[in-house]
Amino acid sequence: GRVITDAAIAAGYKRLFIVMAHKKDSNHHSHEGRLAGIKASAERGGLAMELLEVDGAASHAVLETVLTTIDPETAILCGDYFRLEWICRAMLRTHLRIGIDAGVLCCDDGTVFQHMIQPVTRAAFPRFDAGIAAAKMMCEMLTPGRPRPSSILLPAPLILGDTASGPQRRS
Repeated sequence: GRVITDAAIAAGYKRLFIVMAHKKDSNHHSHEGRLAGIKASAERGGLAMELLEVDGAASHAVLETVLTTIDPETAILCGDYFRLEWICRAMLRTHLRIGIDAGVLCCDDGTVFQHMIQPVTRAAFPRFDAGIAAAKMMCEMLTPGRPRPSSILLPAPLILGDTASGPQRRS
């Protein structure tokens, strides 16, 4: 969450719509952490933000709020690929230009991104590194007499796309 919000701030966006699944609908382990990182970075960077939680079916009221109030200084931060796809389809249907009429960023980095026509600005999830770290931690836990390993935070590199270059792109 911090990585992608910092990217929105660096690009010059002044307002942030955070579109995430409702906590009750998201059993993903990173949901709370992503949201905490987004909020901390937005507050530190002075970015006005509005959290819009949607259920699995997605909310037309949320869509209407986002699509009728965005401007080139607004970035839409999607908590996962499903919200990203939902926002991008809605923007295309309403003839809004992704990355120009509003920035679009995503906290997710699934394999689906390898097949997208427009490269999305997103935070990478280091799956291979996470697997190695988890295997090392499990081995430590199985070693008699070793203390329980502490949790670690893996870096999430920013993958730049052309969906959030900042308000200066509008022409």
